[in-house]
Amino acid sequence: MATFFRTKVEKNIGTTLYKDKDGKEKYTIEWKQNRALIFSRTDDSWHNYESDKNNMRIVLIYNLRKDDPAKALERHKLNT
Repeated sequence: MATFFRTKVEKNIGTTLYKDKDGKEKYTIEWKQNRALIFSRTDDSWHNYESDKNNMRIVLIYNLRKDDPAKALERHKLNT
């Protein structure tokens, strides 16, 4: 689960969600001050974000994932 809580900044570009990794069927969640966007993250969920380059993008992000630590390391190829 990912939670993005937009703080303080009144105007910026929102978060964009996609149907697949190729960017098909995109949907942008409008930026609003003090709004939270919560969605379930999977290995097949896709999103991105950007700044309008005029205002700082200040967010509080909380990621929660239940996973076997060894599997998580393997998936992200972090084991040495």
